[in-house]
Amino acid sequence: MVEDASAVLVVEPDPAIRRLITLTFASAVLRVANLAPEESVEGAIAGARASAIVVNVGDAGEGGIALLRELQAATAAKILALTASTSGASVHDCLRHGAFDVLLMPFDPDDLELAVQLALGFEAPFAAGPPPATAHPLALTEWRILRLLGAAQGEPVLHRELLGKLWGQAFRDDRDLLQYWLDRLGKRVPLVDYHGVGCAWQGGIE
Repeated sequence: MVEDASAVLVVEPDPAIRRLITLTFASAVLRVANLAPEESVEGAIAGARASAIVVNVGDAGEGGIALLRELQAATAAKILALTASTSGASVHDCLRHGAFDVLLMPFDPDDLELAVQLALGFEAPFAAGPPPATAHPLALTEWRILRLLGAAQGEPVLHRELLGKLWGQAFRDDRDLLQYWLDRLGKRVPLVDYHGVGCAWQGGIE
């Protein structure tokens, strides 16, 4: 369990979205700080003593990726990227350049709150019993993959089904994005591959 009042730094230029993100964490044991327009990323991180950063990278173009790189270079805090992109390649770029996890916009406030809490090591409800014990924080995407596989009770789940349930029908053919997550998760979880078209999880996590 993390200490009380863990800080979340919000990097969001739109005041309305920034207000929504702040309200999202109103019921959580978290302090929220915002990056002021005139403030440097390094100064904001130092001032907030942030354990997690929520950053809007827009459509994950060059500017958004550059911001992720800047944040990654300045802090060891977990970075949660918000993006309006519906491209699996763009989401993958965010992950390769510093994002701990990526949420699509418009985001579900409950998902964002859970994503930050998981990144900070809070416990979260899990299907059919307690959450799996792990020495390392789970990303929300990893947690959702385990819930989907756990619901299948050891039976294989097709990759296309996972993609559709995780990110929507527009992502059903983005195998590279899913493979990134399966490779990352597979370092701690005994996933069973089914000829590259499906996978299963029979329990257990490191």
